Amino acid sequence: MKIYHFSPRTSELLSESDARCDPLEPDRYLIPAFATNVAPPVTSEIETAVFNGSAWEIMPDLRGTEYWLAYGDKRTISEIGETVPDGALLSEPSQPSPSPTQIEAAKVAIVQRHMDDAARVYRYDDIKTACTYADEPAVPKFQVEGQAFRAWRSLVWAACYAILDEVQSGARGIPTDAELLAELPKFAMPG
Repeated sequence: MKIYHFSPRTSELLSESDARCDPLEPDRYLIPAFATNVAPPVTSEIETAVFNGSAWEIMPDLRGTEYWLAYGDKRTISEIGETVPDGALLSEPSQPSPSPTQIEAAKVAIVQRHMDDAARVYRYDDIKTACTYADEPAVPKFQVEGQAFRAWRSLVWAACYAILDEVQSGARGIPTDAELLAELPKFAMPG
């Protein structure tokens, strides 16, 4: 009589062997722990038979399969029954898509550089420095410029984050750097 050995951890089919006769009862066969005389079904290369205590079930067996999720996250299947999620790639993307956090960080850096460049046109180190003059009454020209830069900075960030929220929600695609800057409020020096 054939017996079929299965894993104590996963219950998957491991091997088959001939059962030994019981020396005390020659008409009876010995079936050791983690074995059964129930014949397993035929499985493909990406399946395995798993014993449920009374019968065999065919389960997907993709262990070792690597796949990539959106934004380039690499995963490896390690358990029987796991499958590749819908939309996942079975080969590494040539250039992983940026994560939402990476997209936002890149766009924020572009906007920050844009505002710093605008302040440098008026001989300030950056937008932050220009805004510090908003509350400085000693030189009225610098105070007016500082107030203009501070108001503009607030409007720019409000517009930038509204655009990024639309991108995150899927309401729009990711704008190019030039498109993003074109949608932001323009700086106008008073006077």
